Amino acid sequence: MLNRTELDILREPTWRNEMTTYFHECLQIDSKKAKVIALDPNSHQKKILEVIEAQRKALEPVRVIVLKPRQTGSSTISGAVIYHAVRFHPAPAVIMAHDLDTAQSLFNICERFYNYGPESEKFPLKATNRKELSFEAHGPGSPEGRILVATAGKKTVGRGTTPLYLLCSEAAYYENAKTVLVALFNSIPDEKETVIIVESTANGMGGEFYQMWQAAKAGNSAYVPVFLSWKDFPEYAKKVHDPAWLEANLTGEEKTLISSYRLSLEQINWRRDKIANECMGDVELFKQEYPLNDIEAFLTSGRCRFDQIALNRYVTSVPLRGEMYLDASFSGDNVTFTPIDRGSVRIWKRPQPGHKYVIGADVARGIEIEGAPNQDLYDNSVGDVIDVGTGEQVAQIHGQFEPDEFGRRLALLGRWYNWTFVGVEANNDGLTVMNEMIHAGYPDSLIFARSTSPTGSRFVKPQKGWLTTELTRHHMINTLATALREMSILISSPETIDELRTFVTTAGGKIEAQAGSKDDRVFSLGIAMQMLSQRPSEPAKAAAPVPASVVSYKHSNAFYGSVK
Repeated sequence: MLNRTELDILREPTWRNEMTTYFHECLQIDSKKAKVIALDPNSHQKKILEVIEAQRKALEPVRVIVLKPRQTGSSTISGAVIYHAVRFHPAPAVIMAHDLDTAQSLFNICERFYNYGPESEKFPLKATNRKELSFEAHGPGSPEGRILVATAGKKTVGRGTTPLYLLCSEAAYYENAKTVLVALFNSIPDEKETVIIVESTANGMGGEFYQMWQAAKAGNSAYVPVFLSWKDFPEYAKKVHDPAWLEANLTGEEKTLISSYRLSLEQINWRRDKIANECMGDVELFKQEYPLNDIEAFLTSGRCRFDQIALNRYVTSVPLRGEMYLDASFSGDNVTFTPIDRGSVRIWKRPQPGHKYVIGADVARGIEIEGAPNQDLYDNSVGDVIDVGTGEQVAQIHGQFEPDEFGRRLALLGRWYNWTFVGVEANNDGLTVMNEMIHAGYPDSLIFARSTSPTGSRFVKPQKGWLTTELTRHHMINTLATALREMSILISSPETIDELRTFVTTAGGKIEAQAGSKDDRVFSLGIAMQMLSQRPSEPAKAAAPVPASVVSYKHSNAFYGSVK
Protein backbone atom coordinates (compact mmCIF):
# COMPACT_ATOMS: atom_id res chain seq x y z
CA MET A 1 0.00 0.00 0.00
CA LEU A 2 1.34 3.44 -0.95
CA ASN A 3 2.04 5.95 1.81
CA ARG A 4 0.88 9.58 1.68
CA THR A 5 4.14 10.89 0.22
CA GLU A 6 4.06 8.29 -2.56
CA LEU A 7 0.43 9.15 -3.31
CA ASP A 8 1.33 12.82 -3.47
CA ILE A 9 4.05 12.09 -6.00
CA LEU A 10 1.47 10.35 -8.18
CA ARG A 11 -0.65 13.51 -7.97
CA GLU A 12 2.13 15.66 -9.41
CA PRO A 13 0.94 15.57 -13.05
CA THR A 14 -2.53 16.71 -11.94
CA TRP A 15 -1.08 19.47 -9.76
CA ARG A 16 1.09 20.65 -12.63
CA ASN A 17 -1.84 20.99 -15.05
CA GLU A 18 -4.63 21.99 -12.67
CA MET A 19 -3.76 25.02 -10.58
CA THR A 20 -6.95 25.06 -8.55
CA THR A 21 -6.47 21.39 -7.57
CA TYR A 22 -2.92 22.16 -6.49
CA PHE A 23 -4.10 25.17 -4.52
CA HIS A 24 -6.72 23.15 -2.66
CA GLU A 25 -4.55 20.14 -1.91
CA CYS A 26 -1.19 21.80 -1.27
CA LEU A 27 -1.47 25.49 -0.36
CA GLN A 28 -2.64 26.85 2.97
CA ILE A 29 -3.62 30.42 3.83
CA ASP A 30 -4.68 32.36 6.92
CA SER A 31 -8.41 32.97 6.87
CA LYS A 32 -10.06 36.16 8.13
CA LYS A 33 -11.00 34.14 11.22
CA ALA A 34 -7.30 33.51 12.00
CA LYS A 35 -7.43 29.87 10.95
CA VAL A 36 -5.14 28.08 8.51
CA ILE A 37 -7.29 26.74 5.69
CA ALA A 38 -6.86 25.34 2.18
CA LEU A 39 -6.68 27.85 -0.66
CA ASP A 40 -10.03 27.45 -2.39
CA PRO A 41 -10.42 30.42 -4.77
CA ASN A 42 -13.31 32.80 -4.08
CA SER A 43 -15.34 34.51 -6.82
CA HIS A 44 -12.84 37.33 -7.35
CA GLN A 45 -9.87 34.97 -7.37
CA LYS A 46 -11.63 32.70 -9.88
CA LYS A 47 -12.13 35.65 -12.20
CA ILE A 48 -8.36 36.26 -12.27
CA LEU A 49 -7.62 32.56 -12.77
CA GLU A 50 -10.06 32.32 -15.69
CA VAL A 51 -8.16 35.01 -17.57
CA ILE A 52 -4.81 33.37 -16.85
CA GLU A 53 -6.04 29.94 -17.95
CA ALA A 54 -7.46 31.41 -21.18
CA GLN A 55 -4.12 32.99 -22.04
CA ARG A 56 -2.28 29.75 -21.33
CA LYS A 57 -4.67 27.71 -23.46
CA ALA A 58 -4.02 30.16 -26.28
CA LEU A 59 -0.27 29.52 -25.74
CA GLU A 60 0.26 33.20 -24.98
CA PRO A 61 2.38 34.81 -22.24
CA VAL A 62 0.29 35.58 -19.18
CA ARG A 63 -0.26 39.35 -19.02
CA VAL A 64 -2.96 40.49 -16.62
CA ILE A 65 -3.78 43.82 -15.00
CA VAL A 66 -6.18 43.75 -12.04
CA LEU A 67 -8.12 46.70 -10.59
CA LYS A 68 -9.39 45.57 -7.22
CA PRO A 69 -11.24 46.60 -4.05
CA ARG A 70 -9.91 45.96 -0.56
CA GLN A 71 -9.53 42.54 1.02
CA THR A 72 -10.80 40.07 -1.56
CA GLY A 73 -7.63 38.02 -1.99
CA SER A 74 -6.23 39.33 -5.27
CA SER A 75 -2.65 39.45 -3.97
CA THR A 76 -2.95 36.00 -2.40
CA ILE A 77 -4.14 34.28 -5.57
CA SER A 78 -1.58 36.14 -7.67
CA GLY A 79 1.15 35.02 -5.30
CA ALA A 80 -0.15 31.46 -5.57
CA VAL A 81 0.06 31.61 -9.38
CA ILE A 82 3.69 32.74 -9.10
CA TYR A 83 4.46 30.00 -6.54
CA HIS A 84 2.88 27.34 -8.79
CA ALA A 85 4.91 28.58 -11.77
CA VAL A 86 8.19 28.43 -9.83
CA ARG A 87 7.30 24.97 -8.48
CA PHE A 88 6.58 23.30 -11.83
CA HIS A 89 8.68 25.43 -14.18
CA PRO A 90 11.61 26.49 -11.97
CA ALA A 91 12.92 29.95 -12.75
CA PRO A 92 13.46 33.28 -10.95
CA ALA A 93 10.36 35.21 -9.87
CA VAL A 94 9.99 38.73 -8.49
CA ILE A 95 7.17 39.95 -6.29
CA MET A 96 7.23 43.74 -6.10
CA ALA A 97 5.34 45.73 -3.46
CA HIS A 98 4.96 49.45 -2.86
CA ASP A 99 6.20 49.39 0.74
CA LEU A 100 8.11 47.19 3.20
CA ASP A 101 5.06 46.03 5.17
CA THR A 102 3.26 44.81 2.05
CA ALA A 103 6.43 43.17 0.76
CA GLN A 104 6.82 41.29 4.03
CA SER A 105 3.18 40.24 3.99
CA LEU A 106 3.50 38.85 0.46
CA PHE A 107 6.67 36.99 1.38
CA ASN A 108 4.90 35.50 4.43
CA ILE A 109 2.17 34.16 2.12
CA CYS A 110 4.75 32.37 -0.05
CA GLU A 111 6.64 31.08 2.97
CA ARG A 112 3.37 29.72 4.40
CA PHE A 113 2.71 27.90 1.14
CA TYR A 114 6.01 26.07 1.63
CA ASN A 115 5.84 25.46 5.39
CA TYR A 116 2.28 24.09 5.41
CA GLY A 117 2.51 22.12 2.17
CA PRO A 118 2.67 18.31 1.91
CA GLU A 119 6.01 16.72 2.73
CA SER A 120 6.44 15.67 -0.88
CA GLU A 121 6.32 19.35 -1.85
CA LYS A 122 9.04 20.48 0.54
CA PHE A 123 11.97 20.48 -1.80
CA PRO A 124 15.25 21.46 -0.13
CA LEU A 125 15.73 25.18 0.24
CA LYS A 126 18.93 26.71 -0.96
CA ALA A 127 18.24 29.93 0.92
CA THR A 128 15.47 31.56 2.87
CA ASN A 129 15.40 34.99 4.48
CA ARG A 130 13.10 37.96 4.75
CA LYS A 131 13.43 38.70 1.04
CA GLU A 132 14.05 35.44 -0.77
CA LEU A 133 12.79 31.86 -0.99
CA SER A 134 15.27 29.87 -3.09
CA PHE A 135 14.85 26.19 -3.99
CA GLU A 136 17.58 23.73 -4.87
CA ALA A 137 17.42 22.24 -8.35
CA HIS A 138 15.14 19.20 -8.68
CA GLY A 139 17.95 17.24 -10.28
CA PRO A 140 21.30 17.49 -12.07
CA GLY A 141 21.12 20.10 -14.83
CA SER A 142 17.70 21.31 -13.70
CA PRO A 143 17.15 25.06 -13.22
CA GLU A 144 16.73 26.52 -9.77
CA GLY A 145 13.56 28.29 -8.75
CA ARG A 146 13.51 31.29 -6.46
CA ILE A 147 11.08 33.97 -5.33
CA LEU A 148 12.53 37.38 -4.57
CA VAL A 149 10.39 39.99 -2.80
CA ALA A 150 11.33 43.66 -3.19
CA THR A 151 9.94 47.16 -2.81
CA ALA A 152 9.62 49.74 -5.59
CA GLY A 153 11.27 52.57 -3.69
CA LYS A 154 14.40 53.00 -5.77
CA LYS A 155 14.90 53.85 -9.42
CA THR A 156 17.48 51.06 -9.71
CA VAL A 157 15.19 48.28 -8.49
CA GLY A 158 14.67 45.65 -11.17
CA ARG A 159 17.92 46.47 -12.95
CA GLY A 160 20.05 43.36 -13.43
CA THR A 161 17.11 41.07 -12.58
CA THR A 162 16.04 38.46 -15.15
CA PRO A 163 12.85 36.82 -13.86
CA LEU A 164 10.33 34.80 -15.86
CA TYR A 165 7.52 35.52 -13.41
CA LEU A 166 6.51 38.88 -11.99
CA LEU A 167 3.82 40.11 -9.60
CA CYS A 168 3.52 43.88 -9.16
CA SER A 169 1.29 44.49 -6.15
CA GLU A 170 -0.34 47.89 -5.48
CA ALA A 171 1.44 49.21 -8.58
CA ALA A 172 -0.55 52.46 -8.55
CA TYR A 173 1.42 53.50 -5.46
CA TYR A 174 4.96 52.86 -6.72
CA GLU A 175 7.55 55.60 -6.46
CA ASN A 176 9.44 56.01 -9.72
CA ALA A 177 6.82 53.72 -11.27
CA LYS A 178 7.79 54.25 -14.88
CA THR A 179 11.50 53.58 -14.30
CA VAL A 180 10.84 50.51 -12.16
CA LEU A 181 8.21 48.94 -14.41
CA VAL A 182 10.10 49.56 -17.64
CA ALA A 183 13.20 47.90 -16.19
CA LEU A 184 11.24 44.86 -14.99
CA PHE A 185 9.04 44.44 -18.06
CA ASN A 186 12.04 44.59 -20.36
CA SER A 187 13.85 41.91 -18.38
CA ILE A 188 11.10 39.33 -19.05
CA PRO A 189 11.13 37.58 -22.43
CA ASP A 190 7.98 37.48 -24.53
CA GLU A 191 7.61 33.71 -24.15
CA LYS A 192 4.45 31.70 -23.44
CA GLU A 193 5.81 30.37 -20.13
CA THR A 194 6.25 33.84 -18.65
CA VAL A 195 3.82 35.55 -16.23
CA ILE A 196 3.27 39.23 -15.43
CA ILE A 197 0.44 40.17 -13.09
CA VAL A 198 -0.03 43.85 -12.23
CA GLU A 199 -2.64 44.42 -9.55
CA SER A 200 -3.68 47.42 -7.47
CA THR A 201 -6.40 49.48 -5.95
CA ALA A 202 -6.83 52.78 -7.81
CA ASN A 203 -4.84 55.88 -6.93
CA GLY A 204 -6.51 58.58 -9.00
CA MET A 205 -6.64 59.26 -12.72
CA GLY A 206 -2.99 59.40 -13.69
CA GLY A 207 0.28 57.53 -13.38
CA GLU A 208 1.57 54.33 -14.93
CA PHE A 209 -1.07 51.97 -13.51
CA TYR A 210 -3.92 54.19 -14.73
CA GLN A 211 -2.36 54.43 -18.19
CA MET A 212 -1.76 50.66 -18.33
CA TRP A 213 -5.38 50.06 -17.35
CA GLN A 214 -6.74 52.43 -19.98
CA ALA A 215 -4.54 50.89 -22.68
CA ALA A 216 -5.62 47.35 -21.71
CA LYS A 217 -9.28 48.37 -21.58
CA ALA A 218 -9.01 49.90 -25.06
CA GLY A 219 -7.35 46.72 -26.38
CA ASN A 220 -4.10 48.54 -27.07
CA SER A 221 -1.80 46.25 -25.09
CA ALA A 222 -1.17 42.56 -24.41
CA TYR A 223 -2.61 42.93 -20.91
CA VAL A 224 -6.11 41.67 -20.17
CA PRO A 225 -7.98 43.96 -17.74
CA VAL A 226 -9.78 42.38 -14.80
CA PHE A 227 -12.02 44.66 -12.73
CA LEU A 228 -13.21 43.27 -9.40
CA SER A 229 -16.37 44.95 -8.11
CA TRP A 230 -17.48 44.54 -4.51
CA LYS A 231 -21.01 43.68 -5.71
CA ASP A 232 -19.66 40.42 -7.18
CA PHE A 233 -18.12 39.31 -3.88
CA PRO A 234 -20.71 37.22 -1.95
CA GLU A 235 -19.15 37.93 1.44
CA TYR A 236 -19.96 41.61 1.05
CA ALA A 237 -23.56 41.28 2.22
CA LYS A 238 -25.14 41.60 5.66
CA LYS A 239 -28.32 40.04 6.99
CA VAL A 240 -31.32 42.36 7.09
CA HIS A 241 -33.54 41.84 10.15
CA ASP A 242 -36.39 44.04 8.93
CA PRO A 243 -36.45 44.10 5.10
CA ALA A 244 -39.71 46.08 4.94
CA TRP A 245 -38.28 48.87 7.09
CA LEU A 246 -35.03 49.03 5.09
CA GLU A 247 -36.89 49.10 1.79
CA ALA A 248 -39.12 51.92 3.03
CA ASN A 249 -36.08 53.94 4.17
CA LEU A 250 -33.81 53.62 1.15
CA THR A 251 -32.07 56.81 0.07
CA GLY A 252 -32.34 58.06 -3.50
CA GLU A 253 -28.78 56.95 -4.16
CA GLU A 254 -29.50 53.47 -2.78
CA LYS A 255 -32.57 53.12 -4.99
CA THR A 256 -30.45 54.06 -8.01
CA LEU A 257 -27.81 51.48 -7.04
CA ILE A 258 -30.43 48.75 -6.73
CA SER A 259 -31.89 49.68 -10.10
CA SER A 260 -28.58 50.10 -11.94
CA TYR A 261 -26.53 47.30 -10.38
CA ARG A 262 -29.26 44.96 -9.11
CA LEU A 263 -27.95 45.11 -5.56
CA SER A 264 -29.82 43.14 -2.91
CA LEU A 265 -31.03 44.61 0.36
CA GLU A 266 -28.30 42.56 2.07
CA GLN A 267 -25.68 44.28 -0.06
CA ILE A 268 -27.18 47.69 0.67
CA ASN A 269 -27.13 46.85 4.38
CA TRP A 270 -23.46 45.82 4.18
CA ARG A 271 -22.67 49.03 2.31
CA ARG A 272 -24.38 51.13 5.00
CA ASP A 273 -22.46 49.32 7.72
CA LYS A 274 -19.09 49.86 5.98
CA ILE A 275 -19.77 53.55 5.38
CA ALA A 276 -20.86 54.16 8.96
CA ASN A 277 -18.31 52.07 10.84
CA GLU A 278 -15.18 51.83 8.69
CA CYS A 279 -15.36 54.89 6.44
CA MET A 280 -16.39 57.38 9.14
CA GLY A 281 -19.60 58.17 7.28
CA ASP A 282 -17.68 59.23 4.15
CA VAL A 283 -19.47 57.85 1.06
CA GLU A 284 -16.67 58.96 -1.27
CA LEU A 285 -14.11 57.10 0.84
CA PHE A 286 -16.25 53.97 0.58
CA LYS A 287 -16.34 54.32 -3.21
CA GLN A 288 -12.56 54.60 -3.22
CA GLU A 289 -12.08 51.46 -1.15
CA TYR A 290 -14.97 49.50 -2.70
CA PRO A 291 -15.73 50.77 -6.23
CA LEU A 292 -18.65 49.45 -8.29
CA ASN A 293 -16.92 50.09 -11.62
CA ASP A 294 -13.52 51.11 -12.89
CA ILE A 295 -14.57 54.69 -13.64
CA GLU A 296 -15.75 55.17 -10.06
CA ALA A 297 -12.51 53.61 -8.79
CA PHE A 298 -10.28 56.15 -10.50
CA LEU A 299 -12.58 59.13 -9.97
CA THR A 300 -12.86 58.75 -6.20
CA SER A 301 -9.31 57.66 -5.39
CA GLY A 302 -6.91 60.48 -4.68
CA ARG A 303 -8.03 63.82 -3.19
CA CYS A 304 -9.30 65.67 -6.24
CA ARG A 305 -9.32 69.42 -5.66
CA PHE A 306 -12.43 69.89 -7.76
CA ASP A 307 -15.89 68.49 -7.08
CA GLN A 308 -16.09 65.16 -8.94
CA ILE A 309 -19.89 65.17 -8.92
CA ALA A 310 -19.84 68.61 -10.55
CA LEU A 311 -17.32 67.44 -13.16
CA ASN A 312 -19.57 64.47 -13.97
CA ARG A 313 -22.33 66.88 -15.00
CA TYR A 314 -20.32 68.35 -17.86
CA VAL A 315 -21.07 67.10 -21.36
CA THR A 316 -18.00 67.51 -23.57
CA SER A 317 -17.76 67.16 -27.33
CA VAL A 318 -15.27 66.52 -30.12
CA PRO A 319 -13.89 69.79 -31.54
CA LEU A 320 -13.02 70.80 -35.06
CA ARG A 321 -9.21 70.93 -35.19
CA GLY A 322 -7.08 73.12 -37.39
CA GLU A 323 -4.77 76.15 -37.57
CA MET A 324 -5.16 79.93 -37.80
CA TYR A 325 -3.72 81.85 -40.76
CA LEU A 326 -3.60 85.51 -41.78
CA ASP A 327 -4.44 86.26 -45.39
CA ALA A 328 -1.61 86.58 -47.92
CA SER A 329 -1.88 90.37 -48.08
CA PHE A 330 -1.39 90.56 -44.30
CA SER A 331 -3.80 93.48 -44.06
CA GLY A 332 -6.87 94.10 -41.93
CA ASP A 333 -8.38 91.50 -39.57
CA ASN A 334 -8.81 88.73 -42.12
CA VAL A 335 -7.78 85.72 -40.02
CA THR A 336 -8.82 82.36 -41.42
CA PHE A 337 -9.27 79.01 -39.67
CA THR A 338 -8.25 76.02 -41.79
CA PRO A 339 -9.33 72.52 -40.62
CA ILE A 340 -6.39 70.13 -40.10
CA ASP A 341 -6.80 66.73 -38.45
CA ARG A 342 -4.10 67.21 -35.81
CA GLY A 343 -4.12 71.00 -35.68
CA SER A 344 -3.14 72.81 -32.48
CA VAL A 345 -6.39 74.83 -32.37
CA ARG A 346 -9.61 73.18 -31.22
CA ILE A 347 -12.88 74.93 -32.05
CA TRP A 348 -16.26 74.23 -30.49
CA LYS A 349 -17.93 77.50 -31.50
CA ARG A 350 -16.74 79.98 -34.07
CA PRO A 351 -16.65 83.67 -33.10
CA GLN A 352 -20.06 85.29 -33.08
CA PRO A 353 -20.63 88.93 -34.15
CA GLY A 354 -21.08 91.15 -31.12
CA HIS A 355 -19.82 88.55 -28.64
CA LYS A 356 -16.95 89.37 -26.32
CA TYR A 357 -14.32 86.81 -25.31
CA VAL A 358 -11.34 86.38 -23.01
CA ILE A 359 -8.27 84.14 -23.35
CA GLY A 360 -6.29 82.65 -20.49
CA ALA A 361 -2.84 81.38 -21.49
CA ASP A 362 -0.50 79.06 -19.57
CA VAL A 363 3.07 79.05 -20.92
CA ALA A 364 5.01 75.77 -20.93
CA ARG A 365 8.29 75.48 -19.05
CA GLY A 366 9.58 72.72 -21.32
CA ILE A 367 9.87 70.19 -18.49
CA GLU A 368 9.39 66.43 -18.66
CA ILE A 369 6.45 65.12 -16.62
CA GLU A 370 7.58 61.97 -14.82
CA GLY A 371 5.10 59.16 -15.39
CA ALA A 372 3.46 60.83 -18.40
CA PRO A 373 2.90 58.72 -21.55
CA ASN A 374 5.91 58.42 -23.87
CA GLN A 375 4.01 60.15 -26.67
CA ASP A 376 3.24 63.16 -24.44
CA LEU A 377 6.15 63.54 -22.00
CA TYR A 378 6.47 67.33 -21.79
CA ASP A 379 4.26 70.11 -20.50
CA ASN A 380 2.32 72.16 -23.04
CA SER A 381 1.42 75.76 -23.70
CA VAL A 382 -2.35 76.24 -23.63
CA GLY A 383 -4.75 79.08 -24.35
CA ASP A 384 -8.48 78.84 -23.54
CA VAL A 385 -11.09 81.08 -25.18
CA ILE A 386 -14.18 81.80 -23.04
CA ASP A 387 -17.35 83.58 -24.19
CA VAL A 388 -17.91 86.41 -21.69
CA GLY A 389 -21.69 86.33 -22.05
CA THR A 390 -22.29 82.58 -21.78
CA GLY A 391 -19.23 81.30 -19.90
CA GLU A 392 -18.68 78.70 -22.63
CA GLN A 393 -15.27 77.34 -23.52
CA VAL A 394 -15.42 77.94 -27.28
CA ALA A 395 -11.83 77.26 -28.37
CA GLN A 396 -8.46 76.07 -27.15
CA ILE A 397 -4.92 76.15 -28.50
CA HIS A 398 -2.66 73.41 -27.15
CA GLY A 399 0.83 72.24 -28.04
CA GLN A 400 4.56 72.35 -27.46
CA PHE A 401 5.63 75.67 -28.95
CA GLU A 402 8.62 77.93 -28.65
CA PRO A 403 7.54 81.02 -26.63
CA ASP A 404 7.68 83.36 -29.62
CA GLU A 405 5.67 80.94 -31.76
CA PHE A 406 3.05 80.63 -29.02
CA GLY A 407 2.82 84.42 -28.91
CA ARG A 408 2.18 84.64 -32.66
CA ARG A 409 -0.48 81.93 -32.52
CA LEU A 410 -2.21 83.60 -29.57
CA ALA A 411 -2.26 86.87 -31.50
CA LEU A 412 -4.05 85.22 -34.42
CA LEU A 413 -6.52 83.45 -32.14
CA GLY A 414 -7.27 86.70 -30.30
CA ARG A 415 -7.79 88.56 -33.59
CA TRP A 416 -10.22 85.92 -34.85
CA TYR A 417 -12.30 86.02 -31.67
CA ASN A 418 -13.20 89.70 -32.10
CA TRP A 419 -9.91 91.03 -30.70
CA THR A 420 -10.34 89.42 -27.31
CA PHE A 421 -8.78 90.43 -23.99
CA VAL A 422 -5.83 88.09 -23.24
CA GLY A 423 -4.22 87.12 -19.93
CA VAL A 424 -0.82 85.45 -20.30
CA GLU A 425 1.00 83.87 -17.37
CA ALA A 426 4.01 86.10 -16.70
CA ASN A 427 6.08 83.36 -15.07
CA ASN A 428 8.94 81.72 -16.97
CA ASP A 429 8.74 82.67 -20.70
CA GLY A 430 5.50 84.63 -20.47
CA LEU A 431 7.19 87.95 -21.19
CA THR A 432 8.58 86.59 -24.47
CA VAL A 433 5.08 85.42 -25.44
CA MET A 434 3.54 88.83 -24.75
CA ASN A 435 6.31 90.75 -26.51
CA GLU A 436 5.83 88.58 -29.60
CA MET A 437 2.06 89.22 -29.51
CA ILE A 438 2.74 92.98 -29.56
CA HIS A 439 5.37 92.51 -32.26
CA ALA A 440 2.72 90.66 -34.33
CA GLY A 441 0.41 93.68 -34.10
CA TYR A 442 -1.71 92.75 -31.06
CA PRO A 443 -2.79 95.90 -29.15
CA ASP A 444 -1.00 96.46 -25.87
CA SER A 445 -4.33 97.53 -24.32
CA LEU A 446 -5.81 94.04 -24.93
CA ILE A 447 -3.11 92.23 -22.94
CA PHE A 448 -3.72 92.00 -19.19
CA ALA A 449 -1.39 94.02 -16.96
CA ARG A 450 -1.43 93.93 -13.16
CA SER A 451 -1.33 97.24 -11.31
CA THR A 452 -0.53 95.86 -7.84
CA SER A 453 1.92 93.30 -6.45
CA PRO A 454 0.72 90.14 -4.65
CA THR A 455 1.33 91.99 -1.36
CA GLY A 456 -0.95 94.85 -2.42
CA SER A 457 1.61 97.56 -3.17
CA ARG A 458 0.85 99.58 -6.30
CA PHE A 459 3.20 99.56 -9.30
CA VAL A 460 4.31 102.88 -10.77
CA LYS A 461 3.83 101.27 -14.18
CA PRO A 462 1.48 98.29 -14.74
CA GLN A 463 3.30 94.98 -15.21
CA LYS A 464 2.27 92.79 -18.13
CA GLY A 465 0.83 89.32 -17.49
CA TRP A 466 -0.77 87.20 -14.79
CA LEU A 467 1.82 86.33 -12.14
CA THR A 468 1.19 82.96 -10.48
CA THR A 469 2.40 83.00 -6.87
CA GLU A 470 1.36 80.87 -3.92
CA LEU A 471 -1.22 83.50 -3.01
CA THR A 472 -2.65 84.07 -6.50
CA ARG A 473 -2.51 80.32 -7.26
CA HIS A 474 -4.85 79.50 -4.36
CA HIS A 475 -7.17 82.38 -5.22
CA MET A 476 -7.30 81.31 -8.87
CA ILE A 477 -7.97 77.64 -8.06
CA ASN A 478 -10.63 78.52 -5.49
CA THR A 479 -12.40 80.78 -8.00
CA LEU A 480 -12.28 78.04 -10.62
CA ALA A 481 -13.59 75.45 -8.15
CA THR A 482 -16.59 77.65 -7.36
CA ALA A 483 -17.31 78.26 -11.06
CA LEU A 484 -17.17 74.53 -11.81
CA ARG A 485 -19.43 73.66 -8.89
CA GLU A 486 -21.96 76.32 -9.87
CA MET A 487 -21.50 75.58 -13.61
CA SER A 488 -21.03 79.28 -14.32
CA ILE A 489 -18.37 78.14 -16.77
CA LEU A 490 -19.21 75.49 -19.38
CA ILE A 491 -16.38 73.10 -20.31
CA SER A 492 -16.36 71.69 -23.84
CA SER A 493 -12.96 69.92 -23.82
CA PRO A 494 -12.81 66.32 -22.57
CA GLU A 495 -9.05 66.73 -22.07
CA THR A 496 -9.69 69.72 -19.80
CA ILE A 497 -12.08 67.62 -17.72
CA ASP A 498 -9.44 64.87 -17.49
CA GLU A 499 -6.84 67.31 -16.17
CA LEU A 500 -9.33 68.76 -13.68
CA ARG A 501 -9.99 65.23 -12.39
CA THR A 502 -6.29 64.56 -11.80
CA PHE A 503 -5.59 67.88 -10.09
CA VAL A 504 -5.31 66.88 -6.43
CA THR A 505 -4.53 68.06 -2.94
CA THR A 506 -1.47 66.19 -1.70
CA ALA A 507 -0.98 64.84 1.81
CA GLY A 508 1.16 67.92 2.49
CA GLY A 509 -1.64 70.25 1.41
CA LYS A 510 -0.14 71.27 -1.93
CA ILE A 511 -2.48 71.52 -4.91
CA GLU A 512 -0.99 70.13 -8.12
CA ALA A 513 -1.36 67.55 -10.85
CA GLN A 514 -1.24 63.97 -9.67
CA ALA A 515 1.99 62.09 -10.49
CA GLY A 516 2.12 61.31 -14.20
CA SER A 517 -0.61 63.84 -15.04
CA LYS A 518 -0.59 67.40 -16.37
CA ASP A 519 -2.22 70.65 -15.29
CA ASP A 520 -1.56 73.00 -18.23
CA ARG A 521 -5.25 73.14 -19.14
CA VAL A 522 -6.22 73.67 -15.49
CA PHE A 523 -4.12 76.83 -15.26
CA SER A 524 -5.08 78.22 -18.66
CA LEU A 525 -8.72 77.83 -17.64
CA GLY A 526 -8.03 79.34 -14.23
CA ILE A 527 -6.34 82.38 -15.81
CA ALA A 528 -9.25 82.75 -18.25
CA MET A 529 -11.63 82.83 -15.27
CA GLN A 530 -9.58 85.64 -13.74
CA MET A 531 -9.75 87.56 -17.03
CA LEU A 532 -13.55 87.50 -16.89
CA SER A 533 -13.37 89.75 -13.83
CA GLN A 534 -10.18 91.65 -14.76
CA ARG A 535 -11.10 92.69 -18.31
CA PRO A 536 -12.01 96.35 -18.86
CA SER A 537 -15.75 96.88 -19.25
CA GLU A 538 -15.14 98.30 -22.74
CA PRO A 539 -11.70 97.25 -24.03
CA ALA A 540 -10.10 99.70 -26.44
CA LYS A 541 -10.96 98.89 -30.03
CA ALA A 542 -8.07 97.15 -31.74
CA ALA A 543 -6.67 99.37 -34.44
CA ALA A 544 -2.94 98.83 -34.20
CA PRO A 545 -1.17 98.80 -37.55
CA VAL A 546 0.91 95.77 -38.41
CA PRO A 547 4.59 96.71 -37.91
CA ALA A 548 6.77 96.59 -41.02
CA SER A 549 9.05 94.09 -39.27
CA VAL A 550 6.15 91.65 -39.04
CA VAL A 551 5.28 92.07 -42.70
CA SER A 552 8.83 91.08 -43.62
CA TYR A 553 8.79 88.24 -41.07
CA LYS A 554 5.86 86.56 -42.80
CA HIS A 555 8.01 85.81 -45.83
CA SER A 556 10.34 83.60 -43.76
CA ASN A 557 7.71 81.77 -41.72
CA ALA A 558 5.39 79.22 -43.33
CA PHE A 559 2.94 79.70 -40.47
CA TYR A 560 1.88 82.96 -42.11
CA GLY A 561 1.61 81.44 -45.56
CA SER A 562 -1.37 81.68 -47.84
CA VAL A 563 -4.51 79.78 -46.85
CA LYS A 564 -4.67 76.48 -48.65
